[in-house]
Amino acid sequence: MTDNFLHTRALLILLLALLSSLDIAAAAEPLTVAVAANFGRPMQELSRAFTAETAIQVRSTIASTGTLYAQIRNGAPYDLFLAADEERPDLLHQQGLARKPVVYARGQVALFSRDQALCAAATWQDALHRLEDNKQGKIGIANPQTAPYGAAAAAALRATGLWERAKARLVYAGNVGQAQQYGSMGTVRATFTARSLTLDRQSSQPNCSWPVSEASLVVQKGCVISHSPRQDLAQTFLDFLHTEPALTILGSYGYH
Repeated sequence: MTDNFLHTRALLILLLALLSSLDIAAAAEPLTVAVAANFGRPMQELSRAFTAETAIQVRSTIASTGTLYAQIRNGAPYDLFLAADEERPDLLHQQGLARKPVVYARGQVALFSRDQALCAAATWQDALHRLEDNKQGKIGIANPQTAPYGAAAAAALRATGLWERAKARLVYAGNVGQAQQYGSMGTVRATFTARSLTLDRQSSQPNCSWPVSEASLVVQKGCVISHSPRQDLAQTFLDFLHTEPALTILGSYGYH
């Protein structure tokens, strides 16, 4: 072998070793996932299950879908976006900022209260009528302009003819997680929220909730962000959400 050949071979081996070390370093860094507020609690369990299976750590940022979408458009360094709607992931894909989105969950709107006087109500509409009869008490709702669960709740109010009567009592939250917090803290007597947030296994507070069947299921899509240096790992997590262990966790939080 010539000296030049040996030198070139040594450089190739060095380059392959360097690329391998970069892959390992990328895998060692946590995945950064932008997570819609309704999905925060199941995301904790899903992340633990994923890390146990793959040894890949996951770091979540939880906010409203609209806020996260704006951050991603402005270059926020997320690897994966788990939205609470279809629209924003589809827009990111159309803008060349994300891989093709996939549906990872379908969630349900619920009305939640810790007010025991309301818990005797048979339905969510009955609960709102009781509030109206008392002429007191506010109702929480996530901002319909930025939060899909808020938009679905507002649509249900309009479809049932309750919007005009309820709108003066509405207290708007930045996202559905904050709307749930209003209800849990008693800031409002009832709040529209995601069913997943009403299934808090650690809460010791007495509370009640009613499904808002008039609200359409909220179809939630996820997408891998194009500027992510860990796109394959992000895709691995997105694929994991369709496995049997993940589906069991999702079902326990009321997702379809």
